[in-house]
Amino acid sequence: MSWRYKAGLFLIAAVVIISVTSEEVSQLLHLFSGFLIEAAELGIESANDLSPQVEGRPLIRRRKDDFNVLKHDKALTRREIATYGFYIAPIWFVTEVIAN
Repeated sequence: MSWRYKAGLFLIAAVVIISVTSEEVSQLLHLFSGFLIEAAELGIESANDLSPQVEGRPLIRRRKDDFNVLKHDKALTRREIATYGFYIAPIWFVTEVIAN
């Protein structure tokens, strides 16, 4: 093989690596900036909404006949977490493939 052929292959590989890397970096920066914006908005809203009179009281009153209340006292087991992960992983994979 001539040196021109090898140089051309090297340049093609360099362009592919640079383009893939820049795409991944731009996706991460976009995701990170979105998280920062959400965190800033939540911090501003929570700082403005809290007053000394409201801090000790719950925001939602619970009644005994309310059956639509989520139960937060039960912790997830490792098996349940793994099961949920196996349900979510294929969906995530398909969305990533479709997005790219």
